Amino acid sequence: MKQTIKLIFIGTVLLLFGCKDSLEQDGRGLGMVPIIKMANGELLQNRVFYYSLFDTVRIEAFIDIENGSSLPNSLSYFWTVSGDTLGRQKDFSYEVSKLPTGISDCRLVIKDVTRDVVYTSDFKIYALAGVKEGSFILSSDEKKCTQIEVFGYKSVDDDKVIRYRNFAGLALGREPINLHLSYLNTENKAKNFITMRVVSKFGDYPIIDVDYKSLNIQSLYAKYTAVITGEPLVPTYSWSSSDKFLNGNLYNIILIDGQAHMVTNGVVSGNIYEQDKYNFGKSGLIVSENNSTPIVGFEKGLGFRVFEEIYFNTVNGFPNQVFLRFDSLYFKDREFVALAGENDYSDVEVITRDQDSFSVVKSNDAILSPYKAEPVNIIDPFGIMRRSVHFLYRQGSWFFAIDRSLYRLSSKNGVFETFLTLPNDDSGDIVTWNFSHDLDDKIGIATFNPNAKTDRKGSYYLYNLKGNVLEKKYLYQLNRATKIEFAISNESNGE
Repeated sequence: MKQTIKLIFIGTVLLLFGCKDSLEQDGRGLGMVPIIKMANGELLQNRVFYYSLFDTVRIEAFIDIENGSSLPNSLSYFWTVSGDTLGRQKDFSYEVSKLPTGISDCRLVIKDVTRDVVYTSDFKIYALAGVKEGSFILSSDEKKCTQIEVFGYKSVDDDKVIRYRNFAGLALGREPINLHLSYLNTENKAKNFITMRVVSKFGDYPIIDVDYKSLNIQSLYAKYTAVITGEPLVPTYSWSSSDKFLNGNLYNIILIDGQAHMVTNGVVSGNIYEQDKYNFGKSGLIVSENNSTPIVGFEKGLGFRVFEEIYFNTVNGFPNQVFLRFDSLYFKDREFVALAGENDYSDVEVITRDQDSFSVVKSNDAILSPYKAEPVNIIDPFGIMRRSVHFLYRQGSWFFAIDRSLYRLSSKNGVFETFLTLPNDDSGDIVTWNFSHDLDDKIGIATFNPNAKTDRKGSYYLYNLKGNVLEKKYLYQLNRATKIEFAISNESNGE
């Protein structure tokens, strides 16, 4: 990725008293710091610029003398990073991979040799160990080993794929379950990501927390010691909203042998519902991405229970009360498919299936409990719903994949229609997909062709939802995908 910063220098001219070549004296002792701005009008002074591993920093400097004087024609440029002069040309260009990971103190000094004055300003560069913005895909190879494959989708001329199979020498385990990218919940449109949580079913450390910027390990959850009640940590399901924090620590819910456990701050709790012995099977416990929506649990043959939302109503940090119940009669012989919720507990939509049909059940008044299910049958004259995968709910509609297409479903009438179809390139059927957090109007789609003759049998497609335009296609550059997440930084480099 090539990023260009244009800087405009507007401001006070500093007299240079015996300035040495080392630039140790730059006139700052006079208290006269020039106003240095970037092309977008923001100040350079004290700025921190974030760059991904394969970025190239390019800075173009311009001087605009406020008092109308002519532009000096004898200028010397000194670009220093961590005290080392890395450039003496007008334009600064440097590969981020040559910088140390983390923050480097930088200074730009422009010396007017004829007038014996300098212009100066300090800033910082944060060199990330990975990618600042892009698609993070949890996948597994032919041995079911967990890895993360990263595609930097902001890049125009750089199609590098970064793959992580371990962090600090620790393997990510086998049979990937989920990837959680957590961020600080700010008012900014984009996200300040801080933690990656990788969850696998098997491994010495089935759950690993990694710092997003440095890729240093933050927390490890060991298989035989992480769960406080002693059982081995072998999760079959993991949920977390990107901004869910408890006492400053990211938390999520996992299932072990059908029992719900909370994961936070390096510890896994015992069974959250120990008193009632709920068994949610392999993946029957759902917490909506909507903060206001409660946990919904499904037990085959017994139906659904809706519990208080753990973020707002807790006893010792764990959910404690059944808030709403669905009548179990309708769900007796049905299997769970997906859930979504809105409007502070009131609206919960549940999709279930039997061998021949799919249906949507919606609650609309939390006072009336238990609910008598009033299903809306999904109209499927050709029987293709049996091949459907990965249901998501967005802006009042359900979306899911069948073969190589995405479909949109209305829960009001049970009718679904084609939303997007991949190009015909023999890359296999869709195995997972995701929206980009409603931030950047992106959608990522992963396919897998088990019969491909290539080393990797998966492909990745990145679409812009504005017109459903295909922006990137990575054909056979991916392993079998389990989860797609997006990182969208709120750190602007002033381009």
